[in-house]
Parts: sequence; C-alpha cells; structure tokens
Amino acid sequence: MNADSMAPKVAAVLRTLPRDDESPVAIDELCRRAGFDPEAADTVGPVLLTFLDLLGVLDGPSPHTADRAVKAKSATASLLATSLAEHISADRALLDNWSRAARTDPPYADQDLLAGPLFLYLIEQRRLREDVNAAPLGSAQVAQVLVGRRDRGDSTKFLLLYDPKASDFQLPGGHRRPDDATMRDVAVRELEEELHDFRFDPAQDRLVELGTVRVTQVSRTRSVVTRYDMTYFHLRSTRTSIHANPQAQWVDAATLVSEDTAVAGRRMNTVGLRMLNPSLPGGVAGLEPSLQPGGSGWIRTTAATRPLEFWGLVTGIVGLISSVVFFLLS
Repeated sequence: MNADSMAPKVAAVLRTLPRDDESPVAIDELCRRAGFDPEAADTVGPVLLTFLDLLGVLDGPSPHTADRAVKAKSATASLLATSLAEHISADRALLDNWSRAARTDPPYADQDLLAGPLFLYLIEQRRLREDVNAAPLGSAQVAQVLVGRRDRGDSTKFLLLYDPKASDFQLPGGHRRPDDATMRDVAVRELEEELHDFRFDPAQDRLVELGTVRVTQVSRTRSVVTRYDMTYFHLRSTRTSIHANPQAQWVDAATLVSEDTAVAGRRMNTVGLRMLNPSLPGGVAGLEPSLQPGGSGWIRTTAATRPLEFWGLVTGIVGLISSVVFFLLS
C-alpha cells in the first residue's frame, strides 16, 4: 500500500474516532471501516494508537494492540483528531520554519508556536521538568571565564556578554571544538574571539582553573535536553582594562550567582556557576579582580593605545595649569 492511498484512509479513521460521550470502538474496526483490509488494519491500528497516545488524545489505558477500544479523551481532543484529518487530506504540515532558531522567551505569536524549533524546545522543557533524569539528546564541553574588575571604592564586578543566538547573558566562553587540545585552549580562543583587541599573553595573563560541573538543561540554540560539562577559569592579568562589546554588562557576585535574575532586561544563564559557587573558598565573591587598578598603568595604556586622545588631554591639562599660574602671578 502506497502513501497516497493510505493517507485518505488514515484521515477517515481520525474523523470517525468516537467522541468522549460515545462508546469506544476497537482501533482495528475503525481501520476496516475506513477501507483498510484486515491485515493492514492489524498493522496500521497500533501505529495510529502510538501516535494518538503521544498527543494525549485517547481516553483509557494504552496497550498498543489492534483490538484496543478507543475514544477521544474530551470534546477538544476529538476536534484535534478531526483537525489532523483535515491536515492530512490537504497534505499540509503541522509545523514549519525548522531552519529558524527557536524564540525561547514568551510571549509567543501564532507563527512562533507553530515553528518546529519552538515546539521542540517546549516539549523538551516539559520532558526535563517532569523527569530530572531525562536522557539528554546532545552533549557539549564548555569553557567559561570569570573576568572581574574593581572600581575605586566598589566591589568586584564580573563581565557578562550577550549571546544573541541564545537570547541571554553568559560569561565569556563557548563550546569545545575538535581542534581544541584542552579546555584551557577553549577558554583562550573564546576570550580572543569575544573581547575586542584581546590577545592572550602569557607574560601578563594567566588562567586559574576553578573546577568542572555537569549541567543538564534544554539548549536554547538546539532546542533539546543537553548535557554540558562546564569548566570554569578565573582570568588573572596585569592589564588595567579589557574592551568588551557595547552590550556587555558588569555585575557583582551576588547578582552573578542569583537565580531568575534579569540583566539589562535580559535573561542571565549562570546555572553552572551557581553549582560551582559553594565549592570555591569564599565563593565567587572571594575571587580577586582579574584586572589591576588604574593609575599610572592607565596612563601608560592610554598613551600606547589612544595616543591622540592622551596627548590632547595632556595639552588641555597643561593649558589649564598655565592659565591658573598666569592668573595668580598677574
């Protein structure tokens, strides 16, 4: 039996599925009424049962045998079966836009809910919520780096970068690639890719490994339950500044390890760091700043990297001092 001849019969089975206020009928009998021969009915029936049970449409126990008597669970479930029949008859797909990344944060528009990636993301979220030991469908090794700075009279604040694909703020870092020899190599490469004009220099930069934790969550880019082995590093440097992109945010340790906290109106994903935090002496708050305080170091850095601005500032200061001295002497 080819698919073209089967589709109208499957649609007929769905249309004649007994309503919730009617008596149940064996699935093989519904198949025969729709035009399947007895042998095909014994094969197609259990397949349809599996599909309809997956959608939660059917009432009663769920043995997937051809003689199981079935009916719709509710009036709305009956209407869903009829709608599915119409989709089959029109050869119309239920879900689309599979090449588009899921829009993972509500509110959702109609076109979002019927996009395949969002549908997948939502059912995977539910699967993990109902079973914390749900089998992951993907895995990844990730390195993330804590970069802290302390302004005068302020607590240490840590750098967060916005990831447009995941629509959230994260620590600098990323996934391990096949050509990354170690997780430290991952951390160095990601810092150089994500920070403006940053080149890791062993003479002034070093990475202190803090630990590795395993996190299982639904990937906001791949839409499935994913197991992440996350290795964290702390950057220590003699630099006085680091140039991040304009969307970057600096947050204190309490914010960094808090749950369900928004940063600049966006979601923050630091679940792995929250798991690691209790194992760190003094926690994240006890980490020393990655960067050195300003001062003469700032002067040297500015003179070397922005000479026009630096000498313009020097000229202005000299001019101001000369004017004050001239005024006092006159």
